[in-house]
Amino acid sequence: MTLPFTFRYELFPKSEISRTIHLKGVPRKARALIRSLVNALGPEWQSTIFRSHIILYKERRPYQYGETILANAPE
Repeated sequence: MTLPFTFRYELFPKSEISRTIHLKGVPRKARALIRSLVNALGPEWQSTIFRSHIILYKERRPYQYGETILANAPE
């Protein structure tokens, strides 16, 4: 499957790779899927959505031109 945008991410530790993420009932939209992923990974992870790409890293930092998605943050 190809994405209509660039998706950069930190390589997950092996303990994270084996985790199952349940997506039943999650809308098949980038924001909803990324939010579910960040919630499953935990509070030390964040995703940031930019106009041209999305990143997913184990970090906590603001980006001036991005929308940050944090674990368990209200929508």
